[in-house]
Amino acid sequence: SSPTAVADDGWAVAGQAAKKKKKKKKAAPKPAPEEVAAAAAATAAEEAAPAKTETSVSVQIDAKKAGIVIGPKGATMQAIEAALDVKLDINAPARDDPNPSPTATVIITADEANTGGIARAKSAIKELCTKGYTAITEAPGFCEQYVSVHPRCLAEIVGPGGKNIKALQSGLDIKITIPKTEWNPRDPDPKIGNCRVGLAGNRENCIAGKKAIQELTRYHHTELTHPGWTHIEKEVPQEFFHCIIGRGGSEIKHIRGNFKAEVCLPNADSYSSNVVVVGKQQDCDRAIGHIDRLIERDTEQRERKYDDDVNDEAWTGEGDDSAW
Repeated sequence: SSPTAVADDGWAVAGQAAKKKKKKKKAAPKPAPEEVAAAAAATAAEEAAPAKTETSVSVQIDAKKAGIVIGPKGATMQAIEAALDVKLDINAPARDDPNPSPTATVIITADEANTGGIARAKSAIKELCTKGYTAITEAPGFCEQYVSVHPRCLAEIVGPGGKNIKALQSGLDIKITIPKTEWNPRDPDPKIGNCRVGLAGNRENCIAGKKAIQELTRYHHTELTHPGWTHIEKEVPQEFFHCIIGRGGSEIKHIRGNFKAEVCLPNADSYSSNVVVVGKQQDCDRAIGHIDRLIERDTEQRERKYDDDVNDEAWTGEGDDSAW
């Protein structure tokens, strides 16, 4: 039924809705005088402040390094922008370009007063392209260290297909930078000295990385790069190196293939002057036994040749003047 209202004379009037009393809204409190003054001053300061003028700087990089500057889903580029109050734009060749340019351009844009941010952004981009990292995007406690090695050892630090360097970096959560050198293993130059391998990350992890690299270059294995491996050093006179190597490297290949062990002969830059056999313990033992047999066989052959020469001299009378 329709709502009803009672008239002043007491009769009910049908069809008229009862009027509800409206609640009066409370008026908002007036801001304090000091708040009004502060807001007015801020507005006046904004209007009086000169307009910001932006400037841009371009940095040329290797197009192949553009992905490193951008980072996963743009994370590296965004971190640099946030830390230095700059904006980065990268003009790189398209992936489907049949003749891509070898270079890409990174444009750094910032307020012209932010000279420090622009300079640091340029340095960060160069570091990313040369080292693969920049301290600006790293966590607190980040540091850089170096370990000195001979260029001959760089290939072993990297490992086949990058196996060793990947294991060290992932196992210790560090970044390793391999320097470029003029060292040529086919034409070694004795004048070329040691080079510095860079390590970056947490200080304790960098120290562990230095020890691991030193162990790898001295004994050709670490627990991170070659789990479960060990090494055995054996003193061998250099005159027997040829029989360990074999004709065309046949014996070295035999040991590697049959005993699953590596044989490392010393050279002028080696940490140890001994022959180092590397692999699982049982494989190293078998390889050492084979090397002992090779040396024994070579010794017997030398003694036999010496006896034959002596007998030939006695038969022909050479070397004996008493008969005259």
